[in-house]
Amino acid sequence: MAYIPPPGPQETMKKFKNRLYGVLLTMATRSNGTSELRIARKYPGIEWLQVWANVHTTGLSDLIKSTWYVAIHEIIPTNERLSAIHLTTTTSCVRCVATDTLLHRLIACEEGPVIWTWTKTRIAAILRIHPTHVPPEWTLRPNFHHCPPPKDRSR
Repeated sequence: MAYIPPPGPQETMKKFKNRLYGVLLTMATRSNGTSELRIARKYPGIEWLQVWANVHTTGLSDLIKSTWYVAIHEIIPTNERLSAIHLTTTTSCVRCVATDTLLHRLIACEEGPVIWTWTKTRIAAILRIHPTHVPPEWTLRPNFHHCPPPKDRSR
């Protein structure tokens, strides 16, 4: 593991975080001999540059970006993930009998459907599409192209 010096007296916390993430990214890409992230190998059909552009250009706070990063990379300890690394014996949700995946938690279990309906409506309004055209995967991988509103031609 590389040593990362703490922030210097003239270094802002944002610059330190950028340096820290840069070192971690360098370590991750060099450790397995490829520059492709694990999540990109797992979902090769996703336009990852668009996903990251959507996360970073929306004006979200650092906390929300970090939370979305964890969700996108699927490192939240669901029973499906814990079972894959042999830390639990079941993949079932503790609240219902379905497989405990992150998508299940976000859109299907407990208050998930209410939250998903609200989120889907907001995304649809931003993109000017009908909510039925917003796939559930966009909660984990926001792979959409935001189109600016048409220019006013009445002038």
